[in-house]
Amino acid sequence: MEAIRAAKAELRRQAGALRDALSPAEREAASRAIHERLVALPEWAAARSVFLYVSFRSEVDTRHLLQTALESGREVLVPRVERARGEIEACPITSLTELVPGTWGILEPRSPAADPTRIDLVVAPGLAFDAQGTRLGYGAGYYDRYLRRVRPACVRAALAYEAQIVPEVPCLPGDERLHLVVTEARVLRAAFS
Repeated sequence: MEAIRAAKAELRRQAGALRDALSPAEREAASRAIHERLVALPEWAAARSVFLYVSFRSEVDTRHLLQTALESGREVLVPRVERARGEIEACPITSLTELVPGTWGILEPRSPAADPTRIDLVVAPGLAFDAQGTRLGYGAGYYDRYLRRVRPACVRAALAYEAQIVPEVPCLPGDERLHLVVTEARVLRAAFS
């Protein structure tokens, strides 16, 4: 277990540096391509309630995706960190202007939390991903804990730059897998039970 934790920490460092090394223009172009690829998927078309992360720093930019979701008439939920409980909650918004700086300076809603079982699609952030649907987050387990609360039919996805795709992400018990990873170049579909 300690070896896996150490491997995850090293991959976090490497993946974060790779993502940060992308120029703003590269990140913007890739983010737009990823947005277009996601909204073309049948999983997006079928989703009436979507839980999307609010991008921060060098993450795949979700501003345009959030606006697209809001304009489509879907229920749009974004995370609010409940740091004392070590959890995130999905909270509905109707406009990006409702977001205020929260934990770690990430924009968050003030609205009450929604029932996780009504969400059709969760889009999570992360540092590295593999074709088996393994996600390397930031190390606090917020999204892993949240994904355990959604319905089994809820689609679990992530947005990633192609540079964030690795052959294998080290995995520990409790690490939740994704169904989809969408990059600027492709859609990775994982099969797991």
